[in-house]
Amino acid sequence: MRVQEKCNQEVVTTGELTINAKDLPEGWTSESLGDVTRDIRYGYTAKATAIKAGPKYLRITDIQDNTVDWNMVPFCEIESSKFNSYRLSAGDLVFARTGATTGKSYLIKTCPDSVFASYLIRVRPSAALLPEYVAAFFQSDSYWNQITENLSGSAQPNCNASKLASLLVPIPPLPEQRRIVAKLEALLSKVSTTQQRLSRVPGLLKRFRQSVLAAACSGKLTADWREENKTEETGEKLLSRIKAIRLKFANTAKEKKEIETAFSPSFLEITEEELSVDSLPETWKACRIGAAGTVSNGSTPSRQQASFWDGNIPWISSGQVRNNHITTTRERITNAGFDNTSLRLLPRGTVLIAMIGEGKTRGQSAILALEATINQNIAAIVISHGLVESTFLWLWFQMRYEATREQGAGSGPQALNCQRVRELPFVLPPQSEQKEIVRRVEKLFAFADQIESRLKQAQAQVDRLTQSLLAKAFRGELVPTEAELARQQGRPYESANELLARIRATQTTPTKPKRGKTTKR
Repeated sequence: MRVQEKCNQEVVTTGELTINAKDLPEGWTSESLGDVTRDIRYGYTAKATAIKAGPKYLRITDIQDNTVDWNMVPFCEIESSKFNSYRLSAGDLVFARTGATTGKSYLIKTCPDSVFASYLIRVRPSAALLPEYVAAFFQSDSYWNQITENLSGSAQPNCNASKLASLLVPIPPLPEQRRIVAKLEALLSKVSTTQQRLSRVPGLLKRFRQSVLAAACSGKLTADWREENKTEETGEKLLSRIKAIRLKFANTAKEKKEIETAFSPSFLEITEEELSVDSLPETWKACRIGAAGTVSNGSTPSRQQASFWDGNIPWISSGQVRNNHITTTRERITNAGFDNTSLRLLPRGTVLIAMIGEGKTRGQSAILALEATINQNIAAIVISHGLVESTFLWLWFQMRYEATREQGAGSGPQALNCQRVRELPFVLPPQSEQKEIVRRVEKLFAFADQIESRLKQAQAQVDRLTQSLLAKAFRGELVPTEAELARQQGRPYESANELLARIRATQTTPTKPKRGKTTKR
């Protein structure tokens, strides 16, 4: 926000410029672009050549972040009789003609001797306009408001040379143009610096959250809490109690066998490398997800049966699992869809993990804030015993996101399955400490969320500064006008109209600058 504070007295509002002669400052005028240029010309269509010598042709794709790496611009062939007509020089501006970049411009400050534009429009300002001044105007809302009205074409809009020539440009005296350019360069440089600094904050916040999760899931976040709050039930005792409750309420022999397996010493054995936590507090216990809760997946009712869909039962696909609280679902199924498919209604607090996906999806987790069903690509961890905090388990999955993704198997697209999810490592603090971990993490994350909200506001304000400065510049309000300075200093000055008259008087055709020949594309 330093830029905003420094520019505060120079920027009032972001407004679009209405170029009306009576509204322009004293000494200014407005002219169509075609009347104040020496040339507006389409680029030349050329073929690339394998020979690494000769002329080069500039394409819109060569202009990245308002710069050109001339070493990457391709060589080509062009008829020698036409080269001088299409050659680019310092001070030229080139415009994109079609596509998403239509209307965007670039000022050629320096370039090799043998370069011309391909499928661009070249604009060469007359002596009445500083190239840097007109380049700044082509970044303003006033320009974009005009060029948007002048776009043609439906599927792929394009801007032709004649439409560019019709654009109105505000023209101050030359000394004032120089002062405007210098002031804009100084202020916009500060704006750019601030934008770059703000753009680094999201990465810092991401690292902050990950550090909080790492500290929470290793016991470091609550080290002081353990000193002040001695607990009799360790993680190991808690794990035994979980086993007893799960066995007590197991409904089938198969379920009991799965529980016994999940708590067997061979299954629970975990190496430090696998856990990827340096050391755990003495009161914590390393185990596996299969011991913490019941792991299962869902299925998808037949899409061929319209009667299975658009009902009242929430149904979740893996695309909705995005490290989030799920409070609503995109799709719902009917009772018929539920009854005819191997589905179960999962309770609130169930932790979900996406098992399929090569993008970001696989390994992402969520926590249910409603009762819902899931598809076959999601694993659900149901904690019916209530001795593991669902949010703590969810935080663990978020911390372990990258490691969990690596557990995917198969020769085709990498994927998890329910058994691999049961085998994933987990740490179990005493339940009272789980609650404290959740409280502290949520407090720290809320703090990060506040910073993120303020960051977005700050970025929006700084982004608006550029157009505010440009609008002020082309209203004659950014620097003292030449007319004002001339009066203060008791000297004459050359107005923009006088400047244009003087330049036109030296031309062979004083009514209009000479235009370049346009090649048909």
